[in-house]
Amino acid sequence: MSLLKLWNSIRGRGNEDAESGAVETASAVGSSAETNGHKASPEKAEQASKTAGAVSKVAPSAKRIQGKNAALCNLIKKSIAADDRSLRVLEIGVGDGSRSADVLRTLMSIKPAESIHYSAVDTFEMGDGPISLRDFNRLLRGLGVHPQLFPMPVVIGLTRLAHTVGQVDLILDSQSFHESADAGRLLSKLSRTGTLWLAERGGRWDQVDVGGPINDSAGKPETPRRAA
Repeated sequence: MSLLKLWNSIRGRGNEDAESGAVETASAVGSSAETNGHKASPEKAEQASKTAGAVSKVAPSAKRIQGKNAALCNLIKKSIAADDRSLRVLEIGVGDGSRSADVLRTLMSIKPAESIHYSAVDTFEMGDGPISLRDFNRLLRGLGVHPQLFPMPVVIGLTRLAHTVGQVDLILDSQSFHESADAGRLLSKLSRTGTLWLAERGGRWDQVDVGGPINDSAGKPETPRRAA
C-alpha cells in the first residue's frame, strides 16, 4: 500500500470515530429511506426526515447542581412539572447571584428557556449587596434569560411587581417576607393555589403554606413545613 493510500485510510477512520451518536442515528435513519438503490416512498422519507430532525434537537443533559444550592434545586426539580407551560418565578433577595443561576439552570433542564419568566426584587449595590444590578443582569442574560428586575426595597418592589407581573408560580424568599406585616396584604396578589413558596431559614429551605393564614390564632408567624 502506498503512503498516500495509508494516510487516507487512517484519516478516514479518524473522521468516522469523531462522529457523534446523534449524527450516526440521523444518518442511519436517512439511509433506511432507501433500499437496494431505490428511493423510499414519500411517507417513509418524511418520517426519516422528522426522526433525524428530532435527534438533532435533543438538548444536552444538564450538569448536576452541587454545593449549597443542591438541596433547593433538587426540591424544585421534583416539584415543577417538566412541560412547556409558562412558569413565572419570583426571587426575593438574590444574594450574590449564584443561587439564581443554579435555580435557572435547573429549571431550564426540565422546561424550555422561553417558557420561564424570571423576576427579582433586591436593592443590589444600593443596599450594599454583594452583586450589582448590572452584573446580576449580565449573569442571567448569559444564561439566555431576560430578567425583570425591581432594584428597590422589598415591600416597594413587591407592590410594584404585584401590579405589573401579577401572580407567580414559584417564589424564593430569602428575606423572610412571608413573616412580615405586609405579607398578608400582598399574598393574594403574588400567589395563587398551586404556587410553590419556599423560604430560607438558617441555610435550609421551608415550604410556606400560601393557602392558609400567615399568622396563627395567637398572632404569631406559623411554622413553615420543612422542605429542604
